[in-house]
Amino acid sequence: MNFAEALTALGADPNAAVDELGVPIYIADSEGIVRWQNRASLAVVGDIRGLARVRVVAREEREASDSRLAALALPDARPVVSSVLVQGDRGPVRLRSLMQPLRREGQFVGILGVVLSSHFQPARSRVEPTPRQLQVLALLAAGRSTSEIAVELGVAVETARNHIRRLLQTLEVHSRIEAVARGRELGLL
Repeated sequence: MNFAEALTALGADPNAAVDELGVPIYIADSEGIVRWQNRASLAVVGDIRGLARVRVVAREEREASDSRLAALALPDARPVVSSVLVQGDRGPVRLRSLMQPLRREGQFVGILGVVLSSHFQPARSRVEPTPRQLQVLALLAAGRSTSEIAVELGVAVETARNHIRRLLQTLEVHSRIEAVARGRELGLL
């Protein structure tokens, strides 16, 4: 007797049992698009059914997410525990999930995910660099020094330092390297 048969034999509705379970559960297809969520999953991340992964998974984690999905598609794939940052209705949420590959006639068709833990990530303020700050960011990404930035912008070295300082504040970072990384993360470069 399988799970659904056992619940039906007791007179219980298998769909209601899973939907009402207090543990977040979801089903995603072979492309990683969420096709079903139970109530607990909806409460944690909101309704993400039917959304492409590029709209749900944080940009900086998409490559790793793609690799995990490809690994789950392999014929001998076993369940894996994965951590991913997703954009939920209430903000970014770090999910740690057990992902079970789903197969039909030996072919990978998707995953069954059980969320083991979830943590809301602190939201960063909206970043809106000025055109000058975007210029400075591009120069930093090109590896320019403060003196070189001053020459390229046609300003005094102290003015270039002020532009860099304000850029770091705008991006909420503490170093030039962090500024470039944050700029890439936000699609500014």
